[in-house]
Amino acid sequence: MTEQTDFWLQLHQLAGTYKAMGTTPDEREAALTFQFRANAAKAKQEAADEMLTMAAALGNLYSRAVT
Repeated sequence: MTEQTDFWLQLHQLAGTYKAMGTTPDEREAALTFQFRANAAKAKQEAADEMLTMAAALGNLYSRAVT
């Protein structure tokens, strides 16, 4: 069994889940926004903080990994 700390597996699963949310980026964003808004305020804040952290980290990681 793979550990939860296997970042690359988790990234692969997240990308697959994102792609399954719709056929276009707009459809995916609408579906995810709908889910997001259904959460409690504290959960929304935590998710927003995590999205910001990962957006910055993935951008930096991408630039290092592909060079």
